[in-house]
Amino acid sequence: MEVLLRRRLVRAPHSPACTKTPERAGGGGGGAASLVRDLSESDLSSLGAEPHVLAFGDVDGLEALAEATYGQVVVGRAPAALAAKYGGKEAPAVAMLPFGAAEKAAKKAVPFAADAAGLDAAKKGALASLPDSLVDKLGQGSPDMFFSAALTQTAAKAACLLFSDKAEVPPIFRSLSMAFEGQMQFGFAPPAMMAQFNIDRAPALLVLWNENEGKDEQDAQAGMKLTGARFMPQVHGKFSYGNIAAFVASVVEQRLQMLGALAGGTEAAGPPQRRSSRREACSCRRARRRGQAGRRRGRGREGEGGRRKQGRRPPA
Repeated sequence: MEVLLRRRLVRAPHSPACTKTPERAGGGGGGAASLVRDLSESDLSSLGAEPHVLAFGDVDGLEALAEATYGQVVVGRAPAALAAKYGGKEAPAVAMLPFGAAEKAAKKAVPFAADAAGLDAAKKGALASLPDSLVDKLGQGSPDMFFSAALTQTAAKAACLLFSDKAEVPPIFRSLSMAFEGQMQFGFAPPAMMAQFNIDRAPALLVLWNENEGKDEQDAQAGMKLTGARFMPQVHGKFSYGNIAAFVASVVEQRLQMLGALAGGTEAAGPPQRRSSRREACSCRRARRRGQAGRRRGRGREGEGGRRKQGRRPPA
């Protein structure tokens, strides 16, 4: 099905849910809770699908690693006595569990030295293991098929595009696609497509939807008129997982409210079936909580009361 695209970009809604959030790390909030998880032997037997970096014994640099990989990799302290089980000779030791290794964690663990170089190598391995199967890699041709699916087959009827000059999908965007699976479609666009969307520099992240959604038949026949919101670092904070997840979660929430109103109900229909129970755990709600946690670690917490849809009300 061909889709006529008339592109018009608007700023993101300027609400407390969509405003600049202090970064998790170094936000000035004293006494903040640690991002490093304390894992018991029982915990290690029931890990989630996320990639993990585990430290056995006294290992320096874990907090910095957890902050750098927030939302993408789980960093944990494990009992020193288990170092040998996970590939290390003795504590202190570091082990990396790639994405999806939870069921056979001890067998799939990759050992590393318990120093700065070892932690950096473990970090790179963990991030590289994140799958990009939920991200559509767009080429220089028409993105009509991508938008046709995104604007009709997802819960928010929206698409999230990352414009980048990198050859591979960045780990942040891979994690984002899993956290919001079923809520919107994710696309990775090369610099050659930037001019089509009035983007002047990369990286740039847009969330787009059909402005003609719910309008009369004449407007609907005119084609899909894309409008949306752009992640603006000067408004939403630096390009990090916590800030981007909070931005996307707020747009999803507003889209679901809008679609529910257009349908004449109080709520929008639930998202499509997830592809697996593991990915079900990476829900929009969880990502929203992560974004809220990032705000609490900074200079202050934004008020919850401002999370309301802004813009025109649909016709009665």
